[in-house]
Amino acid sequence: MIESPPTAVDRFAPLLLAAATALVYGHTLGYPFQFDGAGLIVKHNTFRDPFDLYFLWEFNPSRLATYWSFAVNNALHGLWPPGYRLVNIVIHFGAGLVALRLARLLRDRCFPTEAGTAAGALFPTAVALLFVVHPLQTQGVTYIWQRSTSLEGLLYLLALTLYLSWAARREADADADDALLLAATGTALAAMLTKQNGVTLPVAALVADYLFVAGSWRRLVARRGGVLLFASTVAIVPALTLLGGSRELTDIAAHTAAPTSLAVSWLTQIDVTALYLKLFVWPTGQSIDHVVPAVDRIGAVVPALSLHLALAGSAVAAFGKNRLHTYGVFLFYLALSVESLTPLADPVFEHRMYLPMVGLLIASLSWGMVLSPKRGMLLTTAALLLAIPLGVAAHQRNLVWRSNGALWSDALDKNPDARRAPIFLGLEAFDAKRYDEALVRFGRVADVWPSLSLGPFMVGRIHFTEKRYAAAATGFAEAARRSPGAPLPLYRLGESLMADGRPAEAAIAFGRALALAPLVPDIRAAYEAARTAADGAAPPTRP
Repeated sequence: MIESPPTAVDRFAPLLLAAATALVYGHTLGYPFQFDGAGLIVKHNTFRDPFDLYFLWEFNPSRLATYWSFAVNNALHGLWPPGYRLVNIVIHFGAGLVALRLARLLRDRCFPTEAGTAAGALFPTAVALLFVVHPLQTQGVTYIWQRSTSLEGLLYLLALTLYLSWAARREADADADDALLLAATGTALAAMLTKQNGVTLPVAALVADYLFVAGSWRRLVARRGGVLLFASTVAIVPALTLLGGSRELTDIAAHTAAPTSLAVSWLTQIDVTALYLKLFVWPTGQSIDHVVPAVDRIGAVVPALSLHLALAGSAVAAFGKNRLHTYGVFLFYLALSVESLTPLADPVFEHRMYLPMVGLLIASLSWGMVLSPKRGMLLTTAALLLAIPLGVAAHQRNLVWRSNGALWSDALDKNPDARRAPIFLGLEAFDAKRYDEALVRFGRVADVWPSLSLGPFMVGRIHFTEKRYAAAATGFAEAARRSPGAPLPLYRLGESLMADGRPAEAAIAFGRALALAPLVPDIRAAYEAARTAADGAAPPTRP
């Protein structure tokens, strides 16, 4: 048997998912663009023409599918935020439907006699419903720019489902056609061109094939033609990189924290992944700006490492009795691996749990089909009921996304040590001309982030705007000290000193800026004007 016939629960589940998705995310349609979306989509209007595939490819082939979808939005309704948000919500609903189909397929392959039990019948619906309403998913859906995360999740799960459906049909009938295989391969290709996590898809598919379809490597190899065709998609991102046509590695390098070594990054990710597990079980303390200290010794991660070893041990121990648990744990770590093994400047973001959550849900809820019928029904029913408080929590979490200010205020309230929150709150206050508030925010940034020049630079800007030129000069001088290779703080220092009636000192500042940027005419003009004001002589020669 390839799959069991659909039940009343299976037919009702899509309606339940649609209602849950609408209740959790419907009120976000009127929210504005945020962060990268406000910049690349709105300010620069980067993605305008869905037919200009050459531009989208040149911009970044590894995000081609995502950027094409933004261009379609733009072509249909311009820069109207509800249109972009509706697409994100529909993608999330679609991912929930595919998770439903995948869970049902895996149930029938692993526990073919359980479809008629209460726990077995409810298992796919419980997996999909909790996936749709869990608060951890909000960042991957409500943050428009993170469409790459939800779209890649949808395509990943769809390709995996199509591949396993093809494999199951081929096992049952060696003469079955390869339409599902071709669809799976095409979907996998799209996933590879949506986000780099897609490179793990062939591994996820082949392991699932071995565990739930083939049952042995010999039988898997017997279908080697189709298997190799699907597995070949793993080479797409490396091939693009080698041919110079992918910005994948460039994107990673651009976001890499230079001072962070590979060892420190990997040790830190042990704690980060433990945080993800905690948020999966108990999603309180969600934030756009989590603070996870860098770890440079293994002794500091013993508690988190023990948790991972226990989870991995449970996967090994369950292999003979519950392979769905084994595979779910494997899928969780596999789906996280790309961003966990890459030393990024931002070690933790909640949207990275979007796809891995499917693995955790399959691993945990599959036990309902292993326990006694009564206990299994209680476990699965409890999971379905848990969707109510989780959905309420996700709805409330989405309220924070109504504005940048609300997001960053929430982050700062939850963690006073958050570093980026004061920066963005300060910029918002400065743009709104709330200069006293902005001064406090950037003063804190200057104190808690001693290597960053932005804090004192913005302090200088605020004082200059308020015509406190001596104080402005102090701020710009500190910014120049922190960024000795940047001409802008020196230029603004010179402007402040000139306004404060100190042209000789201003000339020195302008001269230093000119040495760093000799081809900028505004800096040269300011330098010559300051020298003229300082000594009344003709403009001096080039420094």
